[in-house]
Amino acid sequence: MSNTPLLPLEIESMVHSVVDQESIVALTDRRGEIVYANDRFCEISGYSRRELVGQNHRLLKSGLHPPEFYKALWTTIVGGRVWRGEICNRAKGGDLYWVETTIAPLRVEGLITHFLALRVDITARKAAEAELNEKQKREEEERRMAGLGRMADGVLHDLSNILTGVMGLVAETRTDERNAMLQESIGRMAQLTRTLRDYTTGRLSKPEPFRLRPVLACASSLVRYRKGVARNLSIVESHDPATGCEIVGNEAQVFEVALNLMVNAAEAVAGLRQPEIRISSVYAAGRVVVRVEDNGSGVPADAVSGIFEPYSSTKGRGRGLGLSVARRIAEAHSGELHLESPGGGGRGACFRLELPARALTGAEPGPFEPSAPRRVVLVSEDDAEVRHLIEIAANASGLSVMYPGDHADMVALAAKMGGVLAAAVIDSCEVDSEQGTVACLRQLAPGLPILLISGTLSERGARDTPWGRVDSFPKPFAVQELSAALVAAAHSQSAGPFGQS
Repeated sequence: MSNTPLLPLEIESMVHSVVDQESIVALTDRRGEIVYANDRFCEISGYSRRELVGQNHRLLKSGLHPPEFYKALWTTIVGGRVWRGEICNRAKGGDLYWVETTIAPLRVEGLITHFLALRVDITARKAAEAELNEKQKREEEERRMAGLGRMADGVLHDLSNILTGVMGLVAETRTDERNAMLQESIGRMAQLTRTLRDYTTGRLSKPEPFRLRPVLACASSLVRYRKGVARNLSIVESHDPATGCEIVGNEAQVFEVALNLMVNAAEAVAGLRQPEIRISSVYAAGRVVVRVEDNGSGVPADAVSGIFEPYSSTKGRGRGLGLSVARRIAEAHSGELHLESPGGGGRGACFRLELPARALTGAEPGPFEPSAPRRVVLVSEDDAEVRHLIEIAANASGLSVMYPGDHADMVALAAKMGGVLAAAVIDSCEVDSEQGTVACLRQLAPGLPILLISGTLSERGARDTPWGRVDSFPKPFAVQELSAALVAAAHSQSAGPFGQS
């Protein structure tokens, strides 16, 4: 026998008193009928002791818990184990209340005779948790709607620009040209709606096998000549292994993701003396990892958490596809897109794109080198819609278009292009810059056709300047007029390299 003395009756009475004051106590028999209920039980349930004794706890069911919940509880205690959990009950007056509950089986000579339930009222805590959860849901919904709003603003802006161009071309172009331009505009609007769909659903369309490395090379090539990109930008590419890999998915969407990451990197290094972007890809075990790094100042700490929100930007405005949609596209390809390192402390940011891939048995194509067009038109124009119309007119004339970052870029490119340079189109709103650009171009190529376009010009037609003859196109201008001028430039015998025929 134990030598531990039994509790004095007065101590035992005090323990029962404290338990009764602080806990909701109930005792049931093996059938689950209540045989004892303390004052706290009566107080919180709204039932008198007479109303509770002899009843089953089903009297208090709230309807919030499924039958499986009570079945698991009963199985536990009948099996001789203690059950702990949170239960929502309904009081006599209809109000719901929550109790943190412990139910233990009581044994006499090894047989379960009763079940003791000790409960603590946690209604206030559950209400506070529910309020916090609801607040978090509201805040999340507000962030989501704000992101959608920013994206909708961008889509609306782009659609408005396209529709403005459509309205102009319907009135100013011939039927065949109008149809071609309408098809182009409709295609651009369809791409915008697909972008919106990609964000809201993450849906992947038209999965087809394609090689990744040419996609990366093409994106980096476009970034080199993107408007506003520094002429001394260094793009270093490193790809492993030599056999390369193939992805099954939407090549255009993956291209947009790669281009978006590279454009963001190029913008991050703008203004540096030695701007650099590093692009690498590594294939292993059915996955390819692409990293795009820069040597900029990194992503600000307060922007890291929201970097993938819709059209989020460290510069305060949405750009291009947006990292949010880029991540959606990666996930739709069963891949991932992360900010691997925000940078800082002398290091730039690093984004990591991971996609399922499969190894190729054949050799990977050699380094991407875009085929040089037969003739190229250099265009300096800020308005996207006007650039679009110029590009359509140039393409219809068998010419390609390149957009220098500024007038200095235009001169630098012209010096390298030699015989492929067909013409230069310059927005003449900046008179001093325009005159200096014309003078430099004339020194490089005396016979180069130069077209000036601006809303400030008064007359359409050719005019002589101290640097030679130029064509003026006041805005708005008819597309067919510009097309005719570009066709003439394409067949000009005096537009050879540095004035040679």
